[in-house]
Amino acid sequence: MRGGKLGCNVSPQTRALHAAAMPVAGGLAPAWSRIVETPRVLGQNDRVGDCVIVAGFNAVQTALARQGNFTKLPGDLAVRIYASLTGYVPGDESTDNGTDPEAFLAWWKVNPIGGHRLGKFTRLNPVDVDGIRTAVTGLGCYLCVDLSSANEGQMVWTPDGVAGSWGGHAVWADEYEAAKIGVSSWGEGYGIGGAYFAAPGFVTAAFALELEQA
Repeated sequence: MRGGKLGCNVSPQTRALHAAAMPVAGGLAPAWSRIVETPRVLGQNDRVGDCVIVAGFNAVQTALARQGNFTKLPGDLAVRIYASLTGYVPGDESTDNGTDPEAFLAWWKVNPIGGHRLGKFTRLNPVDVDGIRTAVTGLGCYLCVDLSSANEGQMVWTPDGVAGSWGGHAVWADEYEAAKIGVSSWGEGYGIGGAYFAAPGFVTAAFALELEQA
């Protein structure tokens, strides 16, 4: 698959809070690899804008994999959560309008996914690549991006074109190397090039997550 439906609606207030976040200091490994067997959840994000919820599911998959559990979470549950949060009605495109990520994170603090509830999140500055990599070495980093139309078909996103001209998207990052950060998107592994973070407007929010078992 090369792309799918978008549906991440980051509010201006959330963008401002992330832009004002202080850089995170910390010693970093030169690279960090995900556990190869970790499943990637698609949900229905190839045709429905449930990416905000799907990114959370992929965070849980990372947590489960680190416990030695490679059970794949049911993608249809992500769609049901999307419907309950937003009023999406399956089959009615007029109701498929995406999700505010902070609304989902607030919901997740109360409602567990795959036996894991969101304990807390920390807002990171989207241009602080070292801070994002540090989050990856913890559990991972929940990223919101404003994709350009030039990013369609790219497996490694680069800051070409106009940020947001394609739309807003949420992804889960749990690996990195020197040149890029690896994310789960649309059920596959994608990359985000380092220059993407520094380019204005492409990365709009970054959350370090801490999960607790429900």
